[in-house]
Amino acid sequence: MRCFICALEWVEPGGIAPLATLAVRNHWRTVPPASTIYSYLQRMKFVDIFGFTDRVEFVEHDPDGRFIPAVWVQEHDRIEPVVDGIKSILRRSFLEQGVQWATSWSLNELIGNVIVHARAPNGGLVFAQVFPSKDVVQIAVCDSGIGFSGSIHEFNPAWKFPETEALELRL
Repeated sequence: MRCFICALEWVEPGGIAPLATLAVRNHWRTVPPASTIYSYLQRMKFVDIFGFTDRVEFVEHDPDGRFIPAVWVQEHDRIEPVVDGIKSILRRSFLEQGVQWATSWSLNELIGNVIVHARAPNGGLVFAQVFPSKDVVQIAVCDSGIGFSGSIHEFNPAWKFPETEALELRL
């Protein structure tokens, strides 16, 4: 088992989701961070993912329209509730209604593709939060699956190119 020391004091909130996905995928043992951000990790349900025990009392906030805690989406029936939570976040944002709709639709497709194509053992980790005072919406969808290149290789066994070339094809 590899050891990973959490230096989360320096990570943006949206950057915690990819870090958590890597920690789960690689079975990293994690060390709890300083208490300055521990309550945030509890509120967003990252302590469960990192395997920390709740050690700090914190004020439970109503997430409706402000954030969705980190959640693993492994089956299609879990996509719509997550996307509905993201829609409520987008309604509090500065984004125009058409952009909100397009973002919701795209996330629905993205999460569905993670479940169908990624072959990720844990599905996809989804996290979203809005910071209205900063005009910022952070949405993370992370998985530890086979990647674009691996997915292309399943349908075309002759494909033996790196992930960067597969990403260029998708764009």
